[in-house]
Amino acid sequence: MNKTADEKMVTTLAKQVESFVHNENDLGYRGYLFKELREVGYYEELGLSFDRADIPLFQLYAGLATLSRDIHLYLQDHPDENASWFHEIVSEVQQTDQILYHEKAFPYPDETFFITQGQEPLPLGLARAAAEDTLNTQMLEQYLANPRIIHEWTVKPGKRLFIAFWKKFGAELKEEICKTDGIKDKYEKARGQYDVVPVLVTTIITGAISASTLWIPLLVYFALLLVKTGLSLFCESGSVIKQPGTLPA
Repeated sequence: MNKTADEKMVTTLAKQVESFVHNENDLGYRGYLFKELREVGYYEELGLSFDRADIPLFQLYAGLATLSRDIHLYLQDHPDENASWFHEIVSEVQQTDQILYHEKAFPYPDETFFITQGQEPLPLGLARAAAEDTLNTQMLEQYLANPRIIHEWTVKPGKRLFIAFWKKFGAELKEEICKTDGIKDKYEKARGQYDVVPVLVTTIITGAISASTLWIPLLVYFALLLVKTGLSLFCESGSVIKQPGTLPA
C-alpha cells in the first residue's frame, strides 16, 4: 500500500479549502439553521449540536457532505478495497439521517430529493477527478465554494461525517497529534506559520488510510475541520464534540 501523498498537492488543496471559511456576515447562506444560531445561539437535532462558532464552518461541512456523496456514488461503479472505513462512516451518518428522511436520506441516492426541497442537485465529478489525479483548485472553487451547496441537508451530515471520522480514527492518531512537541505543540508554537493540515493528512495516511488520490481532498476536509474546531479540544477530550458553551482554542 502506498503510504505517501504529494505534499505540494495537499498543501495547495489545504490552502484552497481554508479560503472557504467565512465569518458569519460574509456567509452566502441565510437559511433556517443560520437564523436559529444567530437568534438562539444553539441548535440540537438527534444528538448533533451546533453553536454560533459553527457558522463560519458551514461551507466546510457542506463541502464535506457534497464530496462524500460524490465519492459514495463513484465507488458504486469503481469499488476500492481500501474503502471500508469510508463506507462505515457514511453508513453511520445514513442511519441517523434515515430517522428524518427514510430512504431519501444521506447520501441522497435520489437526486430529485433536492428539487423537492427547493435546492439544486449537488455537483458530481469531483470524485472521478480526484481518483484520476486531475482535481484542481478551479474545480474545488466552482463546486465546493459555491454557497448554494449550503443547506441543512449538507451542513448536518457534513458535521456528522466529521465527528464519525474522528471517532473512528481519533484514538490511533491522538498520540502523534497530541504528544509533547507533536503536531498540536508545533502548530501552537508557530502561531499560524506551520502548515498543519498537510502534516495532519500525512499522519492520517501513515497511521490509518490508503494514500490513493481519491481520498486526499476528503482528508484535507477532515484535517482542516479538526484544526478549526480546536486541536486542544481533541487532545484534552479525545473527541471533536464540544460541550455547550465552549469555544475552539
